[in-house]
Amino acid sequence: MSGEPMIECERLTKRFGHFTAVDHVSFKVGKGSIFGFLGPNGSGKSTVIRLLCGLLQPSDGQARIAGLDVARETRPNQDAYRVHVAEVLALR
Repeated sequence: MSGEPMIECERLTKRFGHFTAVDHVSFKVGKGSIFGFLGPNGSGKSTVIRLLCGLLQPSDGQARIAGLDVARETRPNQDAYRVHVAEVLALR
């Protein structure tokens, strides 16, 4: 992968009470790459997408889309961030 990744997760974790839905997930997706999540039901695929879209806040770790930190930059500009994420995921 050359340059900055378009999507990057480092030790991304999401807990709901005592249940850990996403446990220290790390990956990078380069610009123009095709990427998919494979796994059984309940393995955290949808939760990772919700974290990347700013719909959930991570319990630990970091996630960035086009260099924007999803935990810090989704609020208070949530609507603008969602549009930006949709553009990155759909058009690039």
